[in-house]
Amino acid sequence: MQTQKETMLNLLWNWFRRKKSVTPRKLHNPAKELQRPGTKDMQYAYKELPLGNRAFALRMLHLEKKKQKQLEKEFKRMQK
Repeated sequence: MQTQKETMLNLLWNWFRRKKSVTPRKLHNPAKELQRPGTKDMQYAYKELPLGNRAFALRMLHLEKKKQKQLEKEFKRMQK
């Protein structure tokens, strides 16, 4: 049998749990980026990587493409 104090603590705890959501905010899922039509060929490229590394791999791919574009621009500018 619960005492009055324990009952009050349980009621307060239940109220607090309902009031403050225990579930974390929904995080950005980099796997969804692989499902976009524009990146269809890459859809399964990073499937085996853990989720955190998958995001890192996508970021590195983006930076490599960006760097290549910058080099092309620099090359064209130097030719003029």
